[in-house]
Amino acid sequence: MSPISFSGMASGLDTDAIITSLMQVERAPRIRLELRQQVAQARQDALGEIKGKLTALQTAATGLRSAATWGEVQAVESSDSTKVTARQTAGAAPGGVRLEVTQLARAPQKTFDYVPPVGAGQLVIGGATIALSDGATLDEAVSAINQSTDAGVYAVNVAGRLVLSGKTTGAASSITAAGLSIIEDVPAGKAGLDAQFTVDGVPGSASSNVVTSAVPGVELTLKGLTSGEVTVTVGPPAPDKSAVEAKVKAFVDAYNVMVDTIRAKLTEKRVPDAQTSADAKKGVLFGDQALSSLLSSLRSTVGAVVGGNPQATDALEDLGITTGIATGTAINTDGVAGRLSFDTTKFRAALDADPTAVQRLLGGAGVDGFAQAFESVLTPTTQAGGSMEGATQAAAGEVTRLKDQMARLDDRLAAKEERLRQQFTALETALARSQAQQSSLLRVLGTS
Repeated sequence: MSPISFSGMASGLDTDAIITSLMQVERAPRIRLELRQQVAQARQDALGEIKGKLTALQTAATGLRSAATWGEVQAVESSDSTKVTARQTAGAAPGGVRLEVTQLARAPQKTFDYVPPVGAGQLVIGGATIALSDGATLDEAVSAINQSTDAGVYAVNVAGRLVLSGKTTGAASSITAAGLSIIEDVPAGKAGLDAQFTVDGVPGSASSNVVTSAVPGVELTLKGLTSGEVTVTVGPPAPDKSAVEAKVKAFVDAYNVMVDTIRAKLTEKRVPDAQTSADAKKGVLFGDQALSSLLSSLRSTVGAVVGGNPQATDALEDLGITTGIATGTAINTDGVAGRLSFDTTKFRAALDADPTAVQRLLGGAGVDGFAQAFESVLTPTTQAGGSMEGATQAAAGEVTRLKDQMARLDDRLAAKEERLRQQFTALETALARSQAQQSSLLRVLGTS
């Protein structure tokens, strides 16, 4: 911009306003380019959002056939979990065992009278030497003992007496403690005990209340003495039904999110001759043929019969996964909604009746099932270099191209404004010079 501007001083014109008005006309193409760039950016963002939903859907579809989903587990249950709990640690023989608990494992315990030391003192507990300061209180002694990692005991101030409890249970566990500041109350001591129990009438014992030797492959936690037999039941190897159901629900949820997202983009109409940024961004994917075709293909796959399976379990609807009639705006052109509903009661019944058939149908039995068919439709869109990436890159390229155009146009507009200011400045300068000459001539004529 020219550093000199007379702003209409000679002509009486508001040259700044005139230049501003002229530049508004010149900037009209730039505004149109900016709206086009916002449309391209909105399309890129919308495609990116949809790709994210499709990727999540593909992950959910993969989960239907994953070996981890269908890995066999064994249910282990206790008839009285207040007395005994059980969990599987390895392969266990299916069936039940009868368990009676007659004694719980216990850590040893000793009680001491405590006398604060005169001068520096120490306690020797287990393999640790505990230093005590002059006149150390019982609470200070307790704190010092508990800070030691080698003492092997827990220390507590109980009614003004020092009580030490072993960190390990069992009859073989013991406590040794010596020092001038402590005097043991021998009768108050308690020896460590082993847990005592019977399994199917056979006696057993363990140094801990967590027992791994009683039932191979099962860890028992003894919580209390039993007044009768507690039955621990080990189920046969089978897929975890709750885990399978969770994977199916995750797929249905991901599918519905994808459908809602794409339908919203496909049905949002463009605003004709948009003048604002908000209006320009609307309907950027309205009626997109590629997305409409993808939805149609996925929907067909969801409703298709999977070959090689019994007729009772050869389609998702046999598992309680169905489409519903549309309400509101989420409607296909044929009037049927694209969303899925999941009848968990029907699914559980099918899984209970024939888990192998359900596994084959979903694709988790080493043969192609629904998941593989679904992924074969989805992968060309979501994979690296796929159609979704191509469309997103095309939109990104359009954004870049329009930004470059606007940058070049900004340079031309700046140059145009500079020329206008120079021209008006030259005009004002010429008028001022002419007016000065006229005034000078009038003064000469007036004095002659």
